[in-house]
Amino acid sequence: MIQHLLEEEQRGYKRLHQRPRCLILVPTRELASQVLEEVKRLSHFAKVSSCAILGGEAYNIQKKVLLGKVDLVVASPGRLVQHEKLRNLELQEVTHVVIDEVDTMLTQGFGADIKWVALLCVSLTGKYFSFVISIVYDR
Repeated sequence: MIQHLLEEEQRGYKRLHQRPRCLILVPTRELASQVLEEVKRLSHFAKVSSCAILGGEAYNIQKKVLLGKVDLVVASPGRLVQHEKLRNLELQEVTHVVIDEVDTMLTQGFGADIKWVALLCVSLTGKYFSFVISIVYDR
């Protein structure tokens, strides 16, 4: 994803306020923190901005970040839906969605939010779209 964002920048893509291009949905704060840390490490030399938005954290700070130019958002599905419904971000520029540990999120009751985000992204973009979904499998 980061490579794709970098290539778009090199082709002259103009970053827009409130319009991330990639979403990573995660079930927990701990995982969000790990994912965001890795995204920042991998995109250190690229002009890629990222943030995390999660329930239980300061809503107004998240809103301020989302109103800026953010390329990649790591989020819990519920908080992402809240921000989108209040127009703090718009999803029509999203081309990549990662749904990490989808099995965990489904057992936590996020099924409707995940479906809503996926259908909204597909219907708004009207262009090439990439989904990656992971599950945890214990033997």
